[in-house]
Amino acid sequence: RHWRKISNLYHIIRNLLKSLLVVGLLLSSTACHQQVYSVKVYGLKTCGSCSSLIEDFKKDDNIQLHVYDLDTHIKEYQKDIRLYRNVPENKAPVIVADSFVKVGYKTDDYQELKKAILTNKKPNKKDYYKRR
Repeated sequence: RHWRKISNLYHIIRNLLKSLLVVGLLLSSTACHQQVYSVKVYGLKTCGSCSSLIEDFKKDDNIQLHVYDLDTHIKEYQKDIRLYRNVPENKAPVIVADSFVKVGYKTDDYQELKKAILTNKKPNKKDYYKRR
């Protein structure tokens, strides 16, 4: 009789620990969710810099590029760049983040551009333009 009570108590504790483990795993998996930053890129199909940009950011899980062809999305492009100061219209790609625009791209720009997107701060560089 005494062993039966101990056995029942053992099963109750074991089931409770299983439940706590499942809840802990669920909570930890949602807590580790990383933020993804969405960035528009206007470019041309024949643009080598545009291809480099896409290739460089392809491996980045935090930044999602939405690439638009300038030939077919010119109205959206013009609407987007109106929100920023003095953006030149003769260079591609044009990278549109929340607080700045970057015009042109070289692979050397990757680290600084990534940092700017993640911190949402415009670097003090000539190819970056701030929001109006």
